Amino acid sequence: MTILIVEDNPTVRRLIRRAISDIADSVIECEDGADSLRAYIAHRPNIVLMDVRMPGMDGLAATRKIGRAHV
Repeated sequence: MTILIVEDNPTVRRLIRRAISDIADSVIECEDGADSLRAYIAHRPNIVLMDVRMPGMDGLAATRKIGRAHV
């Protein structure tokens, strides 16, 4: 299973990575919404864990863009 973590705080990203390490075969990390769309298209993860509040493109806008790219 491939999981994409989108979180602007590196400490929180690290904690999430540790928490999911037993279930994930591959983990991709991004620190903002704009990067998440590129990572989603490149890796097509099974699960996306998205922060809602991020500078630049927030998680809600990024999720909408990923949803459109998923089709």
